[in-house]
Amino acid sequence: SDLLCSLYLMAGGAGEANLTALFLTYNMLAFVTQPLSGMWTDKSGECRRPLLASAAFLSLAAIATASLALNGYPQMGLYAVAILLGMGNSLFHAWGGRMVARITANDTRALGVFVATGAVGLTMGIVACSWMLLAVMLAAMAVLTYSALQLTPQVQAASTREVPAHPAAEVPLPWLILLALMLYVMFRSLVGEVLGSHIVKNPAMMLALATTAATGKVLGGWMARHSRKWIIL
Repeated sequence: SDLLCSLYLMAGGAGEANLTALFLTYNMLAFVTQPLSGMWTDKSGECRRPLLASAAFLSLAAIATASLALNGYPQMGLYAVAILLGMGNSLFHAWGGRMVARITANDTRALGVFVATGAVGLTMGIVACSWMLLAVMLAAMAVLTYSALQLTPQVQAASTREVPAHPAAEVPLPWLILLALMLYVMFRSLVGEVLGSHIVKNPAMMLALATTAATGKVLGGWMARHSRKWIIL
């Protein structure tokens, strides 16, 4: 919620010329850099640093958003906030995905729940965008980060199962499948945005769509978990 809340709070002072560039900057850093964030998270040895870096980036972005409102939204400041938000989001998803995978031994049902909640959170950041929401989410993030830091050593001690590495001869096929999935998701997102751009979305409809999307992701994780049994049967 605080990601979209910060961006939409800046939107009023950014002007139309900067608005598209700001959202593109955020989205490129938030999603294109996730493979790099994942590599760093895997190689970091322990899971504290990516979480702390993510919390620091997002906290600085929230504080900078308030500072920009007091100083007339200078252009360089707008892009600095977009960069901080994008990198914070990227690191959080890499850290959170790794933690969920380790805690649940790669249970896709849990991973589905992890990715599903983001759809509702982003919609809340748009629908209920306000300085109060930003402050509440910043405080909640601090509390949850502290709680996660207390849990991290227990997870590391209890989790010993790692995903086995594929032999070199088997690498091309998984990468091709991954590329096909990425292209499909990109195409689906583009088509959905184009077709839905002419529909007037009120807050109730946006929340309903977000809840539907979240439910679909949760069900997708459950279906992926049980698909092997169905194939065998």
